[in-house]
Amino acid sequence: MKKSLVLVAVALAIAGCNRSPKVDTVREEVLSREMVTPEIEVTHSGCGLLSRAVGRNCRVVRIDSTATAPSNGGTTVLRSNAFQRACDTARANIAHWMGERVTSDRVSKITGSSVEKADSVENQASTGESQNYETARRENGNDTTLDITNTIRVQSAKYLTGWKSIKDGSPVIGDQEVKCVMRWDASDEVFLRQLSMR
Repeated sequence: MKKSLVLVAVALAIAGCNRSPKVDTVREEVLSREMVTPEIEVTHSGCGLLSRAVGRNCRVVRIDSTATAPSNGGTTVLRSNAFQRACDTARANIAHWMGERVTSDRVSKITGSSVEKADSVENQASTGESQNYETARRENGNDTTLDITNTIRVQSAKYLTGWKSIKDGSPVIGDQEVKCVMRWDASDEVFLRQLSMR
């Protein structure tokens, strides 16, 4: 009898250990990458439709902006200047992606001129002739000029913090072309916030 009770107790204990816990376990974070523009890639977590349906928070983990620039030569100085231009272009791409102010102006100007000239000549017949005759000449000139000026200005101004240049392969991608990848990382943002509080 005692052996039966011990066996039942052991069986219940083993069965209890095999059950799945009621508490939600820690899941591996699934990161998704999305090219929001041809130059900008956003890595995020929990931003999909299913993730939001189950109550996960959308969190941007990393943003990469890539730009290229011609070096117009292979010297170290030219490559360094081209790399700096490429990094500035990558920053500008981020600023334009985050928001732009677009203004459009169109000016139409019509200039018209109309000139009319009339000349009239009267001749008298010589002695012995019974008729006089008259000639008239008229000229009309109409000139119209239409000038249309269309100006579109696109401006973006953002204060970017936490962006750094990363090495993603070789920065030299051609005989006379370099690339720069600027990255913002969520972990760097935490460090910057802590430093700004000091």
